[in-house]
Amino acid sequence: MEIDVIEAVVVLFRADRYITPLPMRPACVSTPKRPLRCAQLLILQSVELAEAAKKAAETAFEECSDVARHEIKAFQKQRVQEMRLNLTQLARSELARARSIRASLQRALDQARLFPVPDDPHLSSLYS
Repeated sequence: MEIDVIEAVVVLFRADRYITPLPMRPACVSTPKRPLRCAQLLILQSVELAEAAKKAAETAFEECSDVARHEIKAFQKQRVQEMRLNLTQLARSELARARSIRASLQRALDQARLFPVPDDPHLSSLYS
């Protein structure tokens, strides 16, 4: 049985004023001997409608929560995978850069070793 929330609110509002229920609900007949019976039936109907609306809202919330829970788990899994991939790429690029710098420095050192140093007596006295 599907209950409209607006219908439940209208019934609750009408029950507060002791007005007859909505046309789709069975109307209560009040007699001079039973003036409160109509109000009691209205309150009972409004409580039933409120409980049904509450249950429908809880069911909808649970369904939404289940969907959100699965989506969040999938998102977290994808985020972790992408983070691992990015860290791996970063480590590889840093290693390649370090190797490139090492090779460049090695070439510079080799060229410096090939540089001729003149045998100047004045210079040799500075280093002794």
